[in-house]
Amino acid sequence: MMRKAGLSLAVLVLIVAILLSPDSPTVSAQPSTTVTLAASGDTYLKGGTPNTNEGASTFVRVQQSGPNRALIRFSQSEIQAAVDGGILVSAKVRMTITDNGNNWGTTGRTVDVHRVLVDWTEGNGLNGEGATWNCPKDTNIANQAPDGPLWKNLGPPYKDGGSYLVTPISTITITNGMSGVVEWTVTADVAAFLADTSNYGWIIRKTDEGSSGRADFASKENGVTNNRPQLVITYTSPPISKIVFTTSPQTLTAGVPSAVMTIQTQDANGNPANVASDTTIALSSTSHSGKFSLSTSPWSDAVSLTISAGSNSVSFYYKDTIAGTPTITAAENPSEGWIDATQEETVNPSALASFTISDYPSSTSAGQNFGSNDVTVSAYDAYGSVKTDYTGQVYFTSTDPQAVLPCTSGSKYTFTTGAGGDNGVHAFAGTGFTLRTLGSQTISVTDGTVSLTSSPITVSPAALSITITSDPTSSGFVKVDGSSIITPQAFMWVVGSTHDLEALSPVSGGSGIQYVWTSWSDGGGQSHTYTTPLSPQTVTASYGTREEIVTSTGSGTAYFDTKTGVLSDLSAVSEASLPAAGRPNLIFPHGFFSFTITDLTPGGTASVTITLPSAVPVGTQYWKYGPTPTDPTNHWYQLPMGDDDGDNMITITLVDGGLGDDDLTLDGVIIDQGGPANPPAPVGAPVGGYVAPVNKLAILAPSLVLFGVTAAVTALASAPRRHVH
Repeated sequence: MMRKAGLSLAVLVLIVAILLSPDSPTVSAQPSTTVTLAASGDTYLKGGTPNTNEGASTFVRVQQSGPNRALIRFSQSEIQAAVDGGILVSAKVRMTITDNGNNWGTTGRTVDVHRVLVDWTEGNGLNGEGATWNCPKDTNIANQAPDGPLWKNLGPPYKDGGSYLVTPISTITITNGMSGVVEWTVTADVAAFLADTSNYGWIIRKTDEGSSGRADFASKENGVTNNRPQLVITYTSPPISKIVFTTSPQTLTAGVPSAVMTIQTQDANGNPANVASDTTIALSSTSHSGKFSLSTSPWSDAVSLTISAGSNSVSFYYKDTIAGTPTITAAENPSEGWIDATQEETVNPSALASFTISDYPSSTSAGQNFGSNDVTVSAYDAYGSVKTDYTGQVYFTSTDPQAVLPCTSGSKYTFTTGAGGDNGVHAFAGTGFTLRTLGSQTISVTDGTVSLTSSPITVSPAALSITITSDPTSSGFVKVDGSSIITPQAFMWVVGSTHDLEALSPVSGGSGIQYVWTSWSDGGGQSHTYTTPLSPQTVTASYGTREEIVTSTGSGTAYFDTKTGVLSDLSAVSEASLPAAGRPNLIFPHGFFSFTITDLTPGGTASVTITLPSAVPVGTQYWKYGPTPTDPTNHWYQLPMGDDDGDNMITITLVDGGLGDDDLTLDGVIIDQGGPANPPAPVGAPVGGYVAPVNKLAILAPSLVLFGVTAAVTALASAPRRHVH
């Protein structure tokens, strides 16, 4: 059985005794409550027909002949719910006499109520299970035979007609002519039931079943509701010891009323306890913006409310505009010594209303980030509380069109919540902000709807370290603003300022080596204007090496350079030192050259620029003597030539292990020997040479044609054009 009040039988009986005592004014001052319960089961047992069930009868009977005894019970859960933690004062079984045999003698005879000790079944009087004189649960009442355990075998007093306590709990006297309501006091038994004693109800029987006397009592099947069996319970509420919230803590939105909140007065065991008179309850909150009201529409601020006499609870609503975790307190006023009701609520911010930006610098240098000045963005609701639940996306804009910002409309930042999250406040690293445009600028934060702009930030010019150097480094390579420098050299220049850079070329390296400018690291031309950027920078003029050699024909000095690999072992080769067999019938005015290129990627190519002592005509061919991939024996073959535009500069392309590489090995090294030849003379040209096209010599006297190739070459050499690679 379920224990409701949690009190022992002895304690309950003691309480009942105290309540009934005239010397208990404090407790008896508590208001009493009476509840009436209907029977949950009844029947009567007939000794004359011991296997008969009367569960469907409209009455229950006690009489001598038989004898007859009545069984009655009331729901244990209803008894517990009725008292509901209160203090039991009294309990009475109330029956209504509907028929009196008027055979009770001159002074009447007594009828007792005994507590039943075993479970029993009411039955329907026809079939199935039901209580009979022989059995508390006869499983087949229709066969007029005992089916199931007998009363007499189930417990004291071990006899037919019911197993019950021998000593009655209550006794009344019935006399001739008596009718209507009669009552037996069963307070001790009900107290026992509340203290977890099994509740099987009571048996009603005559004290002296050998003497005459019959009475019929209305059963729960009786047609008159008020005549049916009742258990009348009177109890008092225990003293109030505390006020508690019966509603759970709530999560609210700032400015929005809560759901209903209810408080209740209770005794020390947590049972509801009614107040004896109207009781004022004062309400308070740890939040100075917390408000209370008895209704939400209309809202009317209240600082107290009243629990009406005879009740134990009251409800109200709470509203707060400050996000946080306020604690609400409800206390009786004036104090009765009760424990106050307290409950912590959670108030979340309302919708996003604004941002703030803080910790940014008031001034900065163009092109330099904010450094340690991290920019803090805070989100607020309409009531000025940090919006700790904000999970929106934000980004920055600026009046500076060149600004560098950590978040843009295409790369927004999403606020986070919870442990380790932003919870409405995020610091953006100062290194993510750079302003470049001079003057007064601002930064703004927005989620696309709500925005905030910073105060003006003054952007001043910044002096940066710019290093000008060359590869290789030395003097004579670079001029800055018209002055030669020794590279490398650092300058402090203001962002946006301009300076003239010039790479000198060629530059003598001694021992027959020249350095030729190839490129600037900023992509500018050999001489160009440089604009100081927003951050420190090194600008390098790169050079390639150029070797020189006097030709074998004595025509002058030739220069060789390559941008890929390292060219070395340059030498002049005479035409006479090469086999005549297979040699083309062409003029090689500068003889032949031999060189080696190393530091190539195996299988790589190298473009070699050759600057000759004098110009060569368009159509000049470059011939080599050596092996080719298709013919590994040494032989004469023509190598494709570039930059064939009639000046003194030509280019050839060689492939490691391929065309132009005399060792035909993929080893990153090219060995080459060859030379340029004048193109074949056209039909009708003077014997022994080729006359250059007229457009190349238009500025010369027509008589030069008669002097042949020698005079033409001399004229071209007098005005060479220099290409630098």
